[in-house]
Amino acid sequence: MAVAGPKIIKSLERGLRVLQALQMQPDSSLHQLYVFTGISKPSLLRILHTLARSGVVTRRLADGRYRIGATLSRAPSRRERRDRIAEAAAPVLERLCRRVSWPSDLMVPAGDHMEIRETTRARSPILLQEERVGLQVNWLLTGVGRAYLAYCPAKERQEIIEMLRTSNKAEDRLAESPRV
Repeated sequence: MAVAGPKIIKSLERGLRVLQALQMQPDSSLHQLYVFTGISKPSLLRILHTLARSGVVTRRLADGRYRIGATLSRAPSRRERRDRIAEAAAPVLERLCRRVSWPSDLMVPAGDHMEIRETTRARSPILLQEERVGLQVNWLLTGVGRAYLAYCPAKERQEIIEMLRTSNKAEDRLAESPRV
């Protein structure tokens, strides 16, 4: 006579399948998760909502894509640290957009450029050029880059300018002879 093992919790098994899919393909759309997991979209939405309430999964405001939340990350990579900032800022950006209707972008330093990590452009009634998460923004040719440089600590500003001085990019040539 065969001994039956413990019963499997099917819903937990499906939730874990979703998390595995997000580990293999970060920043996934609902359709991509459906294709990868084979779980119906209504069930996926319930699973993702449940995981989001626990902080295990978050959804980007910019494009509605899902990603693993900060609570499951191990020692975070630079990209994951920037995602954590975006995750923390998303509710604030959303409230601001609802209150003033104007779209907002969250940009973070990312080496020789800044990078859009979250945006409310898709949620705003004001039509501006649609920017995407991950878009690189130049330090010296943009208002946001210059504003960051103006208000960051002097040591950080000097490190960024030095990095830009050695850059081969034409847009970084301004760093070669800074004006006083």
